[in-house]
Amino acid sequence: MKTALAYTIMLFSIIATGCTEVRGVGASVTISSIESALTSSDEIPVTVTFSEAVTEFDESDLVITGATVSNFSGSGSTYTFTLTPTGETFSVQILSDAAKDTTKKGTAPSNTLAFVKSSGDIVYGRCFHTSTFAQEYKSLRF
Repeated sequence: MKTALAYTIMLFSIIATGCTEVRGVGASVTISSIESALTSSDEIPVTVTFSEAVTEFDESDLVITGATVSNFSGSGSTYTFTLTPTGETFSVQILSDAAKDTTKKGTAPSNTLAFVKSSGDIVYGRCFHTSTFAQEYKSLRF
């Protein structure tokens, strides 16, 4: 009788502390790109990385706004695709339970990867201003 009581207490203790491995979500997921959030590119390479191998993940699990998807491929924990903007702003995210990990738990939701399409050249660095004066000046202060 003491043994059964000890096991019951141990089981209750495990349940009371909340074992996240049993109750938690499966793999975490991150969406990334080599492109910056402000881009002039017409094709954005995107990588989806899960914290462990998953199944049942495909292009239909992507939540896309303002863009189209092409070249979707991958397996296990890494997938890639190309975003083509159809508007000035566009984004991609993955909702929870989009795929299953090895224990058949649904995945956590991803971050949202968002972009703004620039219509012109993006220039980073210093800005220089050149002025032409009608007469010669000995000293100028800015």
